[in-house]
Amino acid sequence: MKNICTILAIILIQFVWAQDTNPEKKEKEISFDNLEVPNTPAFILLDEAPTSIQRPNSTRAFALDLIQDVTEDGVLGNLAVEVTPFWMIQHTHMTPEKYYGIKTQEDGSVSQNFFSKLRLASVSAAYMKSADSITNISIGVRTTLFEIKRQDDIKDYKEALQQAQKYLNNSANYMEQYNTQCKIPKPENYRSETAFQEAMQTYKGICDKPEPTRPTVGATDEEIQKYRAAIKEYRLACYCPPDPRDYDTTAQFEAAKEWYEAGLNAFREKKREEDNFTAKDLDVAFKEITSRKPLFAIDLAAAYNQRFFGNTFNDNTAGRFGIWSTLTLSSFLDKKKTNRDYFNVYGFVRYLDDTRRGIFPAANDDRFNAFDLGVKGELEFDKLSVAYEYINRSGDMEGYRSVGTIRYQLINDIFLTGSFGNNFEETDDLVTLFGIKWGINGALQSITIPQTD
Repeated sequence: MKNICTILAIILIQFVWAQDTNPEKKEKEISFDNLEVPNTPAFILLDEAPTSIQRPNSTRAFALDLIQDVTEDGVLGNLAVEVTPFWMIQHTHMTPEKYYGIKTQEDGSVSQNFFSKLRLASVSAAYMKSADSITNISIGVRTTLFEIKRQDDIKDYKEALQQAQKYLNNSANYMEQYNTQCKIPKPENYRSETAFQEAMQTYKGICDKPEPTRPTVGATDEEIQKYRAAIKEYRLACYCPPDPRDYDTTAQFEAAKEWYEAGLNAFREKKREEDNFTAKDLDVAFKEITSRKPLFAIDLAAAYNQRFFGNTFNDNTAGRFGIWSTLTLSSFLDKKKTNRDYFNVYGFVRYLDDTRRGIFPAANDDRFNAFDLGVKGELEFDKLSVAYEYINRSGDMEGYRSVGTIRYQLINDIFLTGSFGNNFEETDDLVTLFGIKWGINGALQSITIPQTD
């Protein structure tokens, strides 16, 4: 029942956060709703994640990670959450170039900010209960310290941004065009040629004349009232955007506003089809480019866990602290970069400070230090990735992890993962993990595209 409630709650949160009530907003922002959902550092610390060697190209506002060892009882009993604070704040001064980590110089050349991903640091927390009734509560952080993008990717991003700015400028021009035309009578809106000619004559009789002149200071009440009636008639007949001053009730003004917006949107869509470029094309272009993995990246993560014995809060002791770095080199499997097919090679180094498992209470001399060195190879396709990782542990604790993993993107926001292999320990070292990950998009998970003059 607990798991069912969790699933329903997450689906509800995702539905609420993903809503976009302003249709014009999509025309002015890049919406990042296809970001990744990696394993959380809070799970990786305890060697309970399907893969220990992984780096996120990007992270979502909120992610939920459910994992279960299939050799144990229970259903997805281990839980972790991860939050990216960057996506919790409205970034009014964040430009698409700054977010992507590039800067256009005065001479037109483009330079990279190799440390731009630092702002996308995430924090995580995890709950896990082991077979010996020890409850582990972990917290973790991670960030990308350094990354190098391909020059081709930077060029494509700049071209997409220029296309977006052109699109927005055209949208403004469309509005201006519509405002100069929409009140002019059109033959298709009248049942007869006579009715159309009468409407056109009325329109010209009012709108071909100059706008009524505002009364000067000291004008009589009669002159003021006459002007108000004349300017109202002029605005209603000639101006497209409705003015609330010209309507007797709010309902009348809202009806006029609805009519205006419907006509404007229809006009814009018609012009965009003529230009053979739509908001959907713009969205797809940015999502594809920003999802490309960098050529090279260095990530840093750290985590700490506290152990609680026998479901008793006071019976707790320090568990494990770890800090690690992941180096990633990514290459496209073919020249069609839009296929999102990669061969990724990872290097992994980690320091661990651990207490002896099963000793209670843990004494100072029960602490152990260890160093992990690992490598991983991964074939990553559009929705499927297959990988193998090997990690050697040395120091006070020795062992190795040799695990094969598979991951599949079921739908845009849900990922299935599984792994099988050896996991460090001399006994109970079998890795048989299955997990489900939810990635939840935040309402602020977007960057405004500036409109140029």
